[in-house]
Amino acid sequence: MRLPATEAKAGMGMSESKVIVSPGELYVVGRILNAKYIDYAYVAAVQDIGASFELFEKETTDKLVSMGILEGDFSGSVTPKAETVGLFTPVFFGTVETTLDICTIKEPTKIDTYKFHFFDDQITKVTGASEGLLEMESIGSNDLGKVVDDLSSDLKSTDDAVEFSKESVSRFIVAKSTHVGESSLVATFMESNDRMYKEDAGGNVVQMSAEDFKTEISQILTGVK
Repeated sequence: MRLPATEAKAGMGMSESKVIVSPGELYVVGRILNAKYIDYAYVAAVQDIGASFELFEKETTDKLVSMGILEGDFSGSVTPKAETVGLFTPVFFGTVETTLDICTIKEPTKIDTYKFHFFDDQITKVTGASEGLLEMESIGSNDLGKVVDDLSSDLKSTDDAVEFSKESVSRFIVAKSTHVGESSLVATFMESNDRMYKEDAGGNVVQMSAEDFKTEISQILTGVK
């Protein structure tokens, strides 16, 4: 089996915990760490392994060692390097996962997906890289706050009422929070004419103030129940 090209970011370590892996490599790390939970979206993205899972696992493990994510000893055993444990722990053992999908309406339409995994005070952000790879980065709460600020930076601060127009929609934003094994919450927002709207419980489209939008999406992305 030929594995997809993979790279580690230069300078990865305690000072900069960021790495790019394939879904297959992430899956193997999870097996080695005896993961409690693996997001199905990651598993579904694993390329067809074929008949020889043992060969796939060996080749992938060797690759992860060469990348500096795992380290092996002379007995053939492999364990995660200490500086990578904090990066993967929220992904495999976190109890809260949130997702942000941003669909920007233009030619061509652009969709960006961000996942945030939480474990105690650790947060790992996962985004799509080129060729189906995953970029993983340890971030702080301030970094997550900047994501929220960026989402609302172009919104009008005024509360003047403007009728919603489908023809003027520039972005669809879907935010989801999942408490693993418990519950999940999904909210969809629509940006039109630099103002934000959402559907209420009755299916009616209502306008939101920029501040209300920031508050609600911040609560969802941080997993507040």
